[in-house]
Amino acid sequence: MKLHFGRAERIRLTALVVGGLLCASTASAANLVSTIPSDYGNSEMGAVTGSRVTTHIDAEGHPGVLKNLNRDPASFGLHLAGRSMVFLRQYTYSTTELEGNLLIDPNSEGAAAAVASGKVLSVPNAHAAAGTDTHIYVTGYDLGKIGVVRRVGNKLFENRPATVDLKEDIKKYCGYNFTESFQNLDEDQFGVTGKTYTGDPAKAVVHGEALLTVEKKLYVAVSVNPLGGYDPYDDGFLMQYDIQDDGTLKFGSYTRISRNIDQGRLNRFNDYILVSCIGGYQHYNGTGNTHHTALSVAKIDDNGKLVGTEKRNVKLPTDVTATGQDMRDLKILPNGTAYVMTYNLSPSGSQINARVYQTTVSNLLSDSPKPWNEIVAVENEEGWFGKLNAEYYTKRLWLELGDTLRAYEDGDDTERYKWQARDFSDNKAFSRFNKITMLEPDHVHGDTASVVLAAPPSANDKAVWKSSATLTDSVTQTRSFGSDAVISIGKNKLGDYKTNVLAAVYADSSNIDINAAGHKLNLQVENTVGNPTGIYAGNGKNVTVSASEVNIITKGFAGGNTLTNAVQLDAAKKTSARITINAPVNISMTGGYGGNGVAVQKSDRLGEKSYEASKASTIRINNDLRIAGASTDQWGIPLNRENVFSRFNNAGILTQVEKSNVTVTGNVDMTVYGNGVTTNAANSSVHISGGTIQVPANMKYSYYALAAYQGTINMNTGAAGNMPGTRDVKLAGDLFALPTGKLNVALTTSNSYLHGLIDNGGTADLYLQNTAKWINEGRNERYYQDDEDKGSGALTDGKYIPKSRITNFYGGAAESSRGFIFQKNAQEIAIDNYSGHTKVVYEHDAAAPTVMKGGDIRIAKAAADSGITLSTHNAGLNTESTKAEDKSLVNATLNALANKLYYTAYTTGERNLSGKAEIAEGLVSSSATLKLAPITFRSESGQGQYTPDTPKPDTPKPDTPKPDTPKPDTPKPDTPKPDTPKPDTPKPDTPKPDTPKPDTPKPDTPKPDTPKPDTPKPDTPKPDTPKPDTPKPDTPKPDTPKPDTPKPDTPKPDTPKPDTPKPDTPKPDTPKPDTPKPDTPKPDTPKPDTPKPDTPKPDTPKPDTPKPDTPKPDTPKPDTPKPDTPKPDTPKPDTPKPDTPKPDTPKPDTPKPQPQTKFTTGIGGTVDADYTKSGIKKADNTYVFDLTSTIVAAKGITASASAPITVKTGSDATLNIQASKYGIDAGANSQVNISGNRVSIDTGSVTSRRTIHAAAGSLVNIASGFDIKGAVENKGGAITLDDTGKKSTFDGDITQTNGTLNLKLKGEGSTLRSNIRARGTLNIDLTGKNTVFTGSLTEMTQVPSLLRSARMTPVAASAPSERSITIGSTSTWNVTDASDITNLTAEGGRIVQQSDGLLNIKNYTGNTTVFYEGTADKNGNLTLAHNGKVQVQNITGTKNRLTFATKAFGETAETEKKVAAALAGQFRYTGDRTANIENNALKNLDLDVVIGEGILKSEVTYQMLLDPATGTAGGVKEIARPLIGSYETQVMRGVKSAMASSATAWRAEANDLMKRMGDLRLSPEDAGLWARVYRGKSSSGKDGMDYSLNYTTIQIGYDKQASKDWRVGVAGSYMSGSSSYTYGSGKNKEGNFGVYGTWSGKDGAYVDLIAKIGRLSNDFTVSNPDGLYVKGDYKTLGMSMSAEYGKRIAMAGGSYIEPQAELIYTHLNGANYTGLSSYTFHGGSYPDLEIRQGAMNSFIGRIGIGFGRETERSTCFAKISLYHEFAGSLATDYVVPTQTKSTHLDFKDTWIGVQLGGTMKLSDRTNIYGSFEKTFAGDIKTDWRVDAGMRWNF
Repeated sequence: MKLHFGRAERIRLTALVVGGLLCASTASAANLVSTIPSDYGNSEMGAVTGSRVTTHIDAEGHPGVLKNLNRDPASFGLHLAGRSMVFLRQYTYSTTELEGNLLIDPNSEGAAAAVASGKVLSVPNAHAAAGTDTHIYVTGYDLGKIGVVRRVGNKLFENRPATVDLKEDIKKYCGYNFTESFQNLDEDQFGVTGKTYTGDPAKAVVHGEALLTVEKKLYVAVSVNPLGGYDPYDDGFLMQYDIQDDGTLKFGSYTRISRNIDQGRLNRFNDYILVSCIGGYQHYNGTGNTHHTALSVAKIDDNGKLVGTEKRNVKLPTDVTATGQDMRDLKILPNGTAYVMTYNLSPSGSQINARVYQTTVSNLLSDSPKPWNEIVAVENEEGWFGKLNAEYYTKRLWLELGDTLRAYEDGDDTERYKWQARDFSDNKAFSRFNKITMLEPDHVHGDTASVVLAAPPSANDKAVWKSSATLTDSVTQTRSFGSDAVISIGKNKLGDYKTNVLAAVYADSSNIDINAAGHKLNLQVENTVGNPTGIYAGNGKNVTVSASEVNIITKGFAGGNTLTNAVQLDAAKKTSARITINAPVNISMTGGYGGNGVAVQKSDRLGEKSYEASKASTIRINNDLRIAGASTDQWGIPLNRENVFSRFNNAGILTQVEKSNVTVTGNVDMTVYGNGVTTNAANSSVHISGGTIQVPANMKYSYYALAAYQGTINMNTGAAGNMPGTRDVKLAGDLFALPTGKLNVALTTSNSYLHGLIDNGGTADLYLQNTAKWINEGRNERYYQDDEDKGSGALTDGKYIPKSRITNFYGGAAESSRGFIFQKNAQEIAIDNYSGHTKVVYEHDAAAPTVMKGGDIRIAKAAADSGITLSTHNAGLNTESTKAEDKSLVNATLNALANKLYYTAYTTGERNLSGKAEIAEGLVSSSATLKLAPITFRSESGQGQYTPDTPKPDTPKPDTPKPDTPKPDTPKPDTPKPDTPKPDTPKPDTPKPDTPKPDTPKPDTPKPDTPKPDTPKPDTPKPDTPKPDTPKPDTPKPDTPKPDTPKPDTPKPDTPKPDTPKPDTPKPDTPKPDTPKPDTPKPDTPKPDTPKPDTPKPDTPKPDTPKPDTPKPDTPKPDTPKPDTPKPDTPKPDTPKPDTPKPDTPKPDTPKPQPQTKFTTGIGGTVDADYTKSGIKKADNTYVFDLTSTIVAAKGITASASAPITVKTGSDATLNIQASKYGIDAGANSQVNISGNRVSIDTGSVTSRRTIHAAAGSLVNIASGFDIKGAVENKGGAITLDDTGKKSTFDGDITQTNGTLNLKLKGEGSTLRSNIRARGTLNIDLTGKNTVFTGSLTEMTQVPSLLRSARMTPVAASAPSERSITIGSTSTWNVTDASDITNLTAEGGRIVQQSDGLLNIKNYTGNTTVFYEGTADKNGNLTLAHNGKVQVQNITGTKNRLTFATKAFGETAETEKKVAAALAGQFRYTGDRTANIENNALKNLDLDVVIGEGILKSEVTYQMLLDPATGTAGGVKEIARPLIGSYETQVMRGVKSAMASSATAWRAEANDLMKRMGDLRLSPEDAGLWARVYRGKSSSGKDGMDYSLNYTTIQIGYDKQASKDWRVGVAGSYMSGSSSYTYGSGKNKEGNFGVYGTWSGKDGAYVDLIAKIGRLSNDFTVSNPDGLYVKGDYKTLGMSMSAEYGKRIAMAGGSYIEPQAELIYTHLNGANYTGLSSYTFHGGSYPDLEIRQGAMNSFIGRIGIGFGRETERSTCFAKISLYHEFAGSLATDYVVPTQTKSTHLDFKDTWIGVQLGGTMKLSDRTNIYGSFEKTFAGDIKTDWRVDAGMRWNF
């Protein structure tokens, strides 16, 4: 069982000694967990084994499966090409002396387990590993790199050049230079809190802590220590890389996360990634990082890029934060259940205090989370580490708590097993866990299956997402619909906090009856957080739906990784429940990993087994059920790539709970990438009347049309399973049953067929009649890991080989009504009890007719008068020939056919079966008989044989030439019944079920009804032998007189579960698992124990109400410290104490008590004790808040007519109102005035609770910055919200039944998110810079009692209604739904259409652009993301313009014009067309269509042509020629600017050493060392470049006297800068090395010479206004030379003048590189931009004159120069596959430079110097430059 690796010289893990690595204790057990116990001197690896498909775990751990590991090994799970692997590191505490890494296959044994070894030099201390199809990625702590590794044979090879340096990438791409300041609000390692630090790039280190691969994306979590060491930590980074085809990594995106991930797990849940972060230094004194510990959240877009760079953390419930423990681990399951571990090291330093919680993703992402469910709490548990893992399918939970490993099986609320670290080692001194790793199963890998079609693909009109919705919230109570209804739930919602389900119909607090009789009901749910579900019933509640049809569409995240159910009955343990649908049901599921169509399945509830129930749960569909994709060639339920076990496949119908039932009274039509039907709970059942099921075929993974693991499936056999019906049944897929499962299937029509095996280990009854076909052919292989669930097949060489076995076979009553078996499988067909008639067809090769291509037919018992014919075709045979050899071959073929039949009971005297062998014209059921011969049976074996009658009448040969057997004996064309020609393609839909002649021959004879087929269960201990003991079925009283009796005598199947009929004590129903664990690892506890019942609190159905209680209780906390400051003024009285013993004491009573900043009662306008006492409420009833304060109350401010309210906030103060009902409640005729700095109002709900409620005649005026989150309701008041120029936010719906509302957003960056419905007057002012309104604006025609509740009341239309909106020049309105505006005034800005609804504008004035997102194919066919049109009735004023725009599409002018014409179709003019449309144009309104610019393609503008008859666009026309924008696109200008900024920076550096040459002349010493730093800014607007470069350069040099007149030296410099462009930025770097010399003449003349070489780079991103960007990394080499001549002419008093002349030559090499583009084109990524940068040669001349004064210890000077560039051109080509453009920059120019500076001697050997410089009049400016330096002379 054990495998030991010995130490061989310097290399470990190279020799296998004995046993098997990680091998299981029983044949069916798998390796589940690897452990590494250690004494930190040496270590070993141990393992835990158990079942992969049940909840069972082996009690005994396996010690020492891998020995001789070093002091600090660790293992990491990963998937490589779908295979689960373990990467083993052995850390040596050195980054150079490394031990080898090992790649282990945990599914193999012995030597085969160690699949590859090698060293990853770049990652000596691995903390994480991840895999793809071809590569392994490793990251670690010590060096902060990602190593790229490839397995080749048994070697691991590291691609060293591909290594990623995370620190460098953070600097290069994330804008973090490790020089930033940051604060640690928690204790540092010395116990000090609140320290502020500044990073040191030289000391800073980063640590790779976690990896995740998703297709071609790699995500890495990185911790940052800006000062090195273990403390302090700054916020970390989550970085995303694109995986190239060769495995190398290319940076893609990043976001910030919290501090110190410490081997946290990157949990992906659709488009979110969550990770636990300790928060900082791991303390050893029991404390935690309460301010910075977090679960960080990142969002990813459809392309896998991280969205946004700002840190976002989960809001933790107060009961969790109150523990003070750090977040240590997080595991999220596919159904949204989440487990969290927290712990701190106890003060002893070697023990942990820990807690484990269970919650859901929806609760994690909620702004108002409910308390998490605490599962485990431990104190002072010995050990240092803690980790957790949970399994979705088997419902197991694993906890590493210190030095213990605890395992919970399905339903456990206390651990089932608890192991110590030493239990996994033969050396009991190894008592510490160093690492525990879950050994995950494999993932599906490789090609996927396609739907097999009998006709060309067509659209499924039942799976069309409806753009308009009747309701957008879940239906949670009884409701009726009088017309077709659409319930559409969008992506902006969260699922239920207990179940994570987001359903269109959700019943958990009351029964729901939906009556849409006679009308269609569409239930469509799209979500990536909640589980999108059509109908959900839980908590023992019932749902009834009546409609003409019910169409359910669920959409998860495309490419996501979650599971859901379209219809789910979340069964209760002790309460019955049902879902009844009186309508045809159509289901289409997309996104994520799919799930189940119709399911009885529990949500996870702690302490409750996932399958146990004492009451029945029923889903009944009283009509047809269809599960199909949007097109007939798409699967109705997609593939689950993370599952390789057939038991856990997605299913069209699933029963997962005891006593559950699903009934479909009509037909099913299901195409499912999984199982058609799965029953996986005792006493559960599925009843289907008939229909079609198709599952994938030709895969290496098993998928079943019907799969009964536990329970019963009846198809066309009635409720009892023994009454065959007359419906067509078409099954394209294998059938499967465990010993605990039962299948009853009736193929009774000519159109019916089964194409697949019946792999039956329990009971399978088959009716095959009336020319129905069974093609016995295996459709899929069984995956090697999926070896526990066995039907009638057996394991052979470690691979499960299935075969067909029928318990009771019912053929036709006569040959004329028989069915057909096409035996194409190599394995035999075993039939326990046979009755009636059938024909079995075999194929053979013409070259070898006697070799039949299928397995035997083995019939154990037969009913009286039964018959069977075995048939083959005549290929290679001549049945008409009289030649002896031909006749002999025919006879031999007939005998070979007969030999395929075995009749076992014949050996014991039974004579009920007659057989025939047939040669027919073909293989189809209608083939004519050519030769028919009787079959006799051997008495010793029951094998069939054919013996020709004529025993060799050689002599009589002449008399009867051939007439004796002229084949008249086979004239019996009994085979003519062949009315059903092609059995193989019987797919035609239920043509004529009339031929039922369902004379179900003798359905009563079903007596063989599994006489005792259940007994096979016992033989499951050795699943391989289950078939052999089929003899049991013989004992079943062959008399089988009464079919009813058989049922009872199937005690076995019933007893397995029945013995626990009282599921109240469900535990007993699986008693077997406990004892038989060792021998029957799989069948006894098959699936039953799967859910992980964690969220038991299903009660609290109203999650919203609690939300307000603790909205943001934390925010006020920080404000409270301020009040402490006043206390200090009381000490003063201590000094006067002597003179006035008493007057000083009164001073303390200065009634300024601690100013109160938190209030639990609202402002009411009457006597408010708290506000009066704290001095906030003044005598004039004004409330003045000088400090930031918080009100937490049901109502924040309440005003009445007699008590007006005035509130003022101080210049730096904010008033926070957290209200559970109303933020401001303004009663009739009341007034509320708020002014000052800022007010924040939050009611916890943007739709149902009001931040402002204004009654008739009331006045609410807010003139301050504001942050409002919650609904506003105006019932006739006047509300004004004026942000007074301060950035403000509003997030909530606005409902106005009458009155006036003015909303003014003038602060830069202010935002409004609202769906506004209003009567009366509404004015919205969006004139602030970059303000954004996201929402809709319509007239209020109905008013809901709770804003968005279901009950609506018409609004009286007494008052006129006017809705006006003003859009500023830089503002944006994102239109999210149909909108109706009275007046739209546009000063520019943009309207982005994000709705399919109409934008109706009554009066339009100004100029704005309506922007549409969309895609177009190469022919110019435009598809818009949203089809909402724009309608204008009147135009006011003149010179108005309305532009319709979209991004760049098309490659030619023709296709682009086609796109423009389609976009023009979005506009309609509804005013007086006769008067206002002339020459296809509107008076006073220019209508343009703009197709945005691409990378190289320029923007194009067209004029819209209006049709006077309709007011819609009839096309577009070019304006003159199309008004083509600048030849250079914005992207080109950006790239050009990036190149120019680098080139001119290099040019400017060419002579920088000259600027300090003068200092050499003041230093007579032989040698000197100098250093200088300078900073500056240069810019240019030449030719549209528009760049600005800020830079810092450091120089160091050394020179010495080479001769009397010459001094020579060397210098090096490094420049780092950041450049900005109109739409972009860059990171500039430059490094160079130079040599220089200066000659000094006696008369003051001098010559300075410089030569330099260097390298420069610019990592830039440039974009255009539409967001299209290009990222480039420009690098090249350069050189320069300069020579200067001058003469210093001394004047009186130490003054001098110095004329100068200089020539400067610079050269830059050309560079070709690729810019990564975000441009999408024709639905895919546009090819990246190839940039070909030409070389640049510059030649500059300068003449100048300097003036200065020199003393013994200093000099000062001023210099003015005239520069001229004689050359300096820069040419660039920009290339995409469809276009090439060029730019050319000519730097020829003349400019003036001015410099001021000086030098001072600090000592005889030390000088300091500095200067300031600026240029004028040139195209390229030095805006400023400051130098400072020092020289040390020797």
